[in-house]
Amino acid sequence: MVDISVVIVTYNNEEEIGTCLDSILQEDSPVYEVLVIDNASRDKTLDSLDRYKDRVKIVKCEENYGYARGNNIGFEKAKGKYVFLLNPD
Repeated sequence: MVDISVVIVTYNNEEEIGTCLDSILQEDSPVYEVLVIDNASRDKTLDSLDRYKDRVKIVKCEENYGYARGNNIGFEKAKGKYVFLLNPD
């Protein structure tokens, strides 16, 4: 069972998202999951996320739903007992 789901909503954060994920993924533990909700980024955020696809669940939105709805999408997809919201910057 997953104890903690880390939900990150991102939009055009190609420069910050890698640093953010690297810091989270230093902890190699099976008791947490990381979900990135991409709000239809127009930069290279998805390219930056590609190298994390084996360790992070990436949800690609077809349009920018905004921060609140992006978090709600993350809550719906999360499997953890607790959900931790984290900004990519």
